[in-house]
Amino acid sequence: MKSFNTGGEDTAHISLYVEWKDIQFYEAICDWKAAQALGKEGHDTPLDERVTGFDIGQYQFEVLPYGYNAGNSKYSYYPYVIVGDGIRYCFSDRKYMGDKMKCPNMRIEMGSLPLMLLGFAECWRRANEIIRLLGGKLHKSRIARIDVCVDLPGISVDTMQKAVWDGRMISRAKYKSRYAVQSGSVQELDEMRVEEYKFGKKRTGIVIGRSGISCRIYDKIHESRCREDKLLCLTHKRWGGEIPKDAARVEFQLRSEALRKITVENKKSKIETVEDWQKCKSDICKYLCKSWLRLYRKDFDSSHTARLKEDDLLPAWKRVIDAFECWTGEGNAKSVKRESTPLRLNAFALIQEGFGCLRAAFIRCGVYLDREDPQWINQFCEMSNTAFKRLLDCDGHARFFQRQRDAANKLDASLPWDLPFGLIA
Repeated sequence: MKSFNTGGEDTAHISLYVEWKDIQFYEAICDWKAAQALGKEGHDTPLDERVTGFDIGQYQFEVLPYGYNAGNSKYSYYPYVIVGDGIRYCFSDRKYMGDKMKCPNMRIEMGSLPLMLLGFAECWRRANEIIRLLGGKLHKSRIARIDVCVDLPGISVDTMQKAVWDGRMISRAKYKSRYAVQSGSVQELDEMRVEEYKFGKKRTGIVIGRSGISCRIYDKIHESRCREDKLLCLTHKRWGGEIPKDAARVEFQLRSEALRKITVENKKSKIETVEDWQKCKSDICKYLCKSWLRLYRKDFDSSHTARLKEDDLLPAWKRVIDAFECWTGEGNAKSVKRESTPLRLNAFALIQEGFGCLRAAFIRCGVYLDREDPQWINQFCEMSNTAFKRLLDCDGHARFFQRQRDAANKLDASLPWDLPFGLIA
C-alpha cells in the first residue's frame, strides 16, 4: 500500500462511548475477572508476564491482571484490559447514559507496530468488530491523542537539528527541547527554556513544542536499535528493504485539547471523532509542516518572514512535505483554522503590582507616603497623575489608551473603568 511507503499514524489513543446491549459483554467481564485473579496468583512471575488467554471471535487476546488508569480522574480508570495484536482495549462496566454521558466507558490504544503492519483504518475496523462481537453499539468516539509521522531514509537528523539551533525556523511552538535518552544541561534559546538530551555524546534529535501540538525529529535507527521486531518492520515497510546509514523521522503529536481547537473549511466541525480525523488529516498534516513549523536553508530576518518563498525551505523539509502528501494526499494548509486560547489575567493582581511599583518609585525619589495620614490616597493619586503627565505628551497619550483597548479586545476582556482620550491634558 502507498501509505506504508513514507509514513502513517504512529500512535492513536481513542475514547469510546459504547452501549452494551447483549449479556455477552457482562459474561466476558466475569471471565476477565477470573483471568485477572489467576494472573495475580503468579507472584514469582514478572508482572507483565502474568496474563491469561481469551478469545473473541477469531481474535486472540491476553487479559492483563490489573486495570489501567488513563488519567487523574476516578472516571478514567478501566478495571479490565485485554491486549491483542499489539492493541490495548480498556473496558469499564459503566452504563451508557446517552448524551448526558461525559466519561467514556471504553478506550483503545494503538501502538506504532500494529499501525505500521495493519494501518490505522484496519486497526479501527478491528476495534469496531470487537465491539460488535461483544454485543455493543458504538455511539461516539473521541480522539485523545494521535501521532502522525514520516520516515526519511538517507536523511540525517543533524541537517534539521542544525537549522533549528541556528534559528532558521518558523514555528508556532514556544517550547523546544532536544530529544534523547539521558538528560543533560539546560540552556536558553531566544528567551525559551531548552533541555538538551544526549545518549552518551550523541545527540539523537530534537523536540519542538510541549503540549497540545509537538514535533519530534529524531534518529529512528537509534531509537529502534533494541527492538528487533520494530526494526524489521521499518526495514520492509518504510526503508525499502534494507537498513540505511541515516534515517530521520519527523513525528507530530496532537492531543485532544489541540484537535478540538482546529476547524477545517467546508467540514463545519472541530476535529473530535475518528471520522473527523480521516476526513481532514491531509489538510491538518499540510498545516503542520507548512504553517505550524517550517525549516529554512539560509538565515532570514524574523521581522520579514513574509518575504520567504518555498524555494528557501530546507531541502530535507521539502522532502517532509512531499512524504506527508504521499500518504495523506494533497491537502490545503490555508483551510485549517486554529482557535487561540484567550489569556486570562487577574486585573486586580496587576493593579496591586502597579501600586507597589509606583510606591517603590516614590520612596526611591525620597517621597514617603504615610498610611496614617487620611490624605495619603489623594496625595498618591496627585503624584501619580504628575508622573503620567511627564511620561505622556498630548499626542502620545491617546495612542497609549488606544493600545490598552486593543489589548483588551484581543483578550476578550474589558478595562476596569472607561478611560477617555482627554483624561490627561
